[in-house]
Amino acid sequence: MATVPNPLYAPWLQKDQQVLSHLLNSLSKEILAQVISKENTYDLWTAITTIFASQSQSRITNLRIAITTTKKGTMSSSAFIAKMKNLGDELAAAGRPVSDPEMVDYVLAGLDRDYDPVVAAIGAVKTTITVDELFAQISAFDQRVEMLGDGTEGAGFNSSANLAY
Repeated sequence: MATVPNPLYAPWLQKDQQVLSHLLNSLSKEILAQVISKENTYDLWTAITTIFASQSQSRITNLRIAITTTKKGTMSSSAFIAKMKNLGDELAAAGRPVSDPEMVDYVLAGLDRDYDPVVAAIGAVKTTITVDELFAQISAFDQRVEMLGDGTEGAGFNSSANLAY
């Protein structure tokens, strides 16, 4: 029995090479340098998928580290909240959303000692609190401290203040 070449192979190969060429021309220089040696679209697509999967995992790891270690520090509470929301949104976009209870824990852990009354009040509540409710409590606390403050810039406030939740 003689081997007969598949008559559809040559037209398929030609189209595959056209698609390969188009894909290679559409890649960034950084990605192109990593996949230029691929000889067909299947190998190219597999390589690209592998590259982005590892980058995505690295990005998720970095975002998780950032969300667990972010501290309010000298940021305003609104800037801190915005940063935490942004990190949560980026994790969700990467396919690893942060649950409300987790986010509450991350935010509370990132607050400085000036917010101990808020942290204590949240901890004393028997029901779970949503992230939006926590952000509202932090904002209300800031407004009260500002209202009761002596108006001098940079002056701290008495950490014995109490917050009713």
